[in-house]
Amino acid sequence: TRLGSYDVVRGWIDSLAGGQGAVPQVVRDLSAGALSGSVGAVVGSPAYMIKTRLQSFSTAGVDGAAVGHQHQYRGMVAGLRSVLREEGVRGLFRGVNGAVPRVAVGSAVQLSAYDLVKRNLLERGWAASSNVQVHLASSLISGVFLTAAMNPFDVVATRLYNQSAGSQRLYSSWFDCFRKTFKSEGPRGFTKGFLAHYMRLGPHTVLTFVFWEYLRRQVGYERT
Repeated sequence: TRLGSYDVVRGWIDSLAGGQGAVPQVVRDLSAGALSGSVGAVVGSPAYMIKTRLQSFSTAGVDGAAVGHQHQYRGMVAGLRSVLREEGVRGLFRGVNGAVPRVAVGSAVQLSAYDLVKRNLLERGWAASSNVQVHLASSLISGVFLTAAMNPFDVVATRLYNQSAGSQRLYSSWFDCFRKTFKSEGPRGFTKGFLAHYMRLGPHTVLTFVFWEYLRRQVGYERT
């Protein structure tokens, strides 16, 4: 959803602005990345919520390895059914208010940084043409920017997804979670898991863009 809609949104922005070049490329790419990321976050939110709850569950109990509120789902389908039964359709999108800014910012930074770095490498003669080496370098650098931008939002989104429902909810909104985290843990609270985050997002970003560019070449699609 996110990658598939990115170029479509870029085209819309160019059309609305009166043609390609009417809007600075960085502004266009940031806007397109944010919008396509928001759409992807909404679509994937139910699955991400169940994934978070399944990974947080532990049979060790509160005195063992349990983290956060414990949702005793037997699997993904059982989790979705449980949420629908107890909270309705709206329950499937619990925490989406934390996911949308997280993925919007992440996509805006990741996609625009990749395009910006790739353009600069080619303009400076780092390579004669857009090849795998250019894609690798651009995606590695993009991954660093992506992790730095997303980590604070990732901390907030994870805590929103994993909290209990009803009167036991600790956070009332995305802003409330951000405020309480900052108050109790300071700025460092938003950098938790940064290295582990990059170790996941770095390879993910590299593989995503290398295969994305390869598939585009195979179908003869040239990006602008």
